[in-house]
Amino acid sequence: MSAPNVSPGPVWDVINGYAAYGALCAALELGVFDALVEGPADAGELAARAGLPDPVQAALLADTLVSLGFLDADGPRYRLTPAAQRF
Repeated sequence: MSAPNVSPGPVWDVINGYAAYGALCAALELGVFDALVEGPADAGELAARAGLPDPVQAALLADTLVSLGFLDADGPRYRLTPAAQRF
């Protein structure tokens, strides 16, 4: 008897949703969105504006926010999306 073909999709949806929520909460708590109100910034500028100690970690969070649609990236520079600007 063969095992039924079962998709892990629902499990991954929950995991990805939890990770997206965590990234959004971290960005709000760390002031990433507020730092980008001043205008586009690369990871070093973003880290400096938000008072974050590590530009590499700032870039990791910003890249995650790009994948979620909260930030746009133009080369190495990040900027708020219209939705992030509004809300």
